[in-house]
Order: sequence, then structure tokens, then C-alpha cells
Amino acid sequence: MTTYTVLQEDINQVRRMVNEPTIFSGFTPGSGYTDTAYSDLDIAIYLGKYNNDVNAVASIIWMEKAATLQATAYDVSADGANYALSQKIENAQKLAKYYASKRKPTTSLWVKDPEESDVESF
Repeated sequence: MTTYTVLQEDINQVRRMVNEPTIFSGFTPGSGYTDTAYSDLDIAIYLGKYNNDVNAVASIIWMEKAATLQATAYDVSADGANYALSQKIENAQKLAKYYASKRKPTTSLWVKDPEESDVESF
């Protein structure tokens, strides 16, 4: 198994890509400020799992955000105003697809099992 070193710069980049609070926007690690769904450790684990591919991690996080919004966001009309919260879901899904299209290429080995018998022997 390959070991990858996760850099703080990669974690910060993922935070910017998924619109998560950073140190510069008011989030200070260890300060008790918990207005972020993903800690540095969470993002570092994702980066390790996806071979430091920030685009793959951003795609996964946007898919998770879309799923969370799907369960909690809905369109509302009240007092003559319309609030289309479903647009947030659509935007999260579009961003997930966008970052998925930019992820590093991967390869896989396909093995046919069971092997076919020799057709000519029949």
C-alpha cells in the first residue's frame, strides 16, 4: 500500500473548492468554532484515500453536501416571496460533476472469471 503525505496547502485548497470555512474566513482550529462540516483531519483522510487528488475529494464532498441538502432543503413560498432552495441542490450536484470530471485518471485490471473453455475442443 502506498503512503501519501498530505499537505496543509492541499487541505486549504479543498476547503476553497467546497466552500468550507478556513482560518482566513473566521475558522480557527481548536477555537471551539464548529461552523464547518469537515475538519482538517476529515479532509486529510479523504486526501489519503484518494491519492492526494483534490478534485476527487472536492467531488465527493459536493456529493455529500447535495445529499444533505436533498434531505433538508425545499422550495418555500411565503408572504409573496419565493425561496427556491432546490437550486442549492442542483448547484452542489453540478459542482460534484465538474470536479469529478477533473480528477486524476485511474486504471483497473479486469479479470474474467471463470475462464472460458476452448471453443474448438467441442
